[in-house]
Amino acid sequence: MVYLRHHGFPSPLLDWTQSPYVAAFFAFRSKPTPTDEDRNVAIYSYVEYPEGEKRVSGHTASLVGLGPYILTHKRHYTQQCEYTICKKDVDQNYVYCPHEEAFSRNTESQDHL
Repeated sequence: MVYLRHHGFPSPLLDWTQSPYVAAFFAFRSKPTPTDEDRNVAIYSYVEYPEGEKRVSGHTASLVGLGPYILTHKRHYTQQCEYTICKKDVDQNYVYCPHEEAFSRNTESQDHL
């Protein structure tokens, strides 16, 4: 799935980088024009374990970190990539869900954006 993600295929993965320079490159690579409605650019930082541990309930959305040690395309290493995927348990099956579900819980101990 990571290999496909690096080649532009849609996936439930959200890309992160360990490098502020790589983050800035992707944030500013398509420069907004003065006529663009939304001219703002943002770089987000994600902290999975701000208190050192993570508690997961299967019935609520939770983020799972992937990387950095994944065998995939060389761009993964060049861009210092990591990924998250958001999932929850629905009728004893894991399903993908939007990252916003996990971030909107606002828990003190995990998944800070």
